[in-house]
Amino acid sequence: MTVHEQADDLVRTRELLGSQLKSARQQKTLSIAEIASRLMLDQRVIEGLEAGDYSGLPETTFVRGYLQAYLRLLGKPESLLAEFDAANQCEYPIVLTETSAMRSASSGDAWVRFTSIGLAVLLLVAVGLWISEQSLQAPDDMVADSRFVTTADEDAQTVDAGVASGAPAAVGQADEAQHTTAQQDGAADSAQSSPRADEAESVVAQKKPDNELILRFSGSSWIRIMDGDGVKLAAGTYENGQELALRGVLPYSVILGNSAAVKIQFLGKEIGESFKPGKVARFTLGKNGLQYQ
Repeated sequence: MTVHEQADDLVRTRELLGSQLKSARQQKTLSIAEIASRLMLDQRVIEGLEAGDYSGLPETTFVRGYLQAYLRLLGKPESLLAEFDAANQCEYPIVLTETSAMRSASSGDAWVRFTSIGLAVLLLVAVGLWISEQSLQAPDDMVADSRFVTTADEDAQTVDAGVASGAPAAVGQADEAQHTTAQQDGAADSAQSSPRADEAESVVAQKKPDNELILRFSGSSWIRIMDGDGVKLAAGTYENGQELALRGVLPYSVILGNSAAVKIQFLGKEIGESFKPGKVARFTLGKNGLQYQ
């Protein structure tokens, strides 16, 4: 038998076996999709087996396993594979069980699924860690502005410096106090002769309301506080035991990291009982009190 005759015989054998499978499937009123689902194969594999076209299928050994599983599913004898073996010159045909055939087809898909799931889990963990770090770290631009911040430690240093100056400084201060008293007596006489001065001072006092904002820290926290004119009143990281007393133009724009570690007193009232540990709080303070952003 020539090479061309062998090729023709191989094509006829494949087409004949495929038509038998298709006929048996149709008799059982099964669709290609149902067969592919039961055998855990792609529909294109079933279509290729029934058409006798193996060009898009793997090696002959796997094709024989697909055919064997297909015949078993349809209840057809496996003796129909004899001509297939002869045409493919399989002197010792390899018998594949239905389970092994299905595993061969699905092992690649399972590996891809497991790899995709693993990468997705790692991505979610990395995003969660990044968000956690951002909520606990202060922004890079938060550097304390010493022009507007007065801490309890600085007040203590000022008092110590005054005490260390000694008695001579105290004598000089006494002379200055006497001179100041004399100036105040003269100013009082002038004020009595000019009633409008008292009225002017009263108007000035009314235009300068007490907008004092006090922050007390019970743990590490970074903050940034801007007043209504855009002036940065405070920015930086503060630790347990520190205290700030700030004044500016309302409303104040406040950002607190680890907000539960900060106690706020504004307009004589304590606020911020709802702050949560480790969370960032953003809000404004004005005449109407606290308003979350």
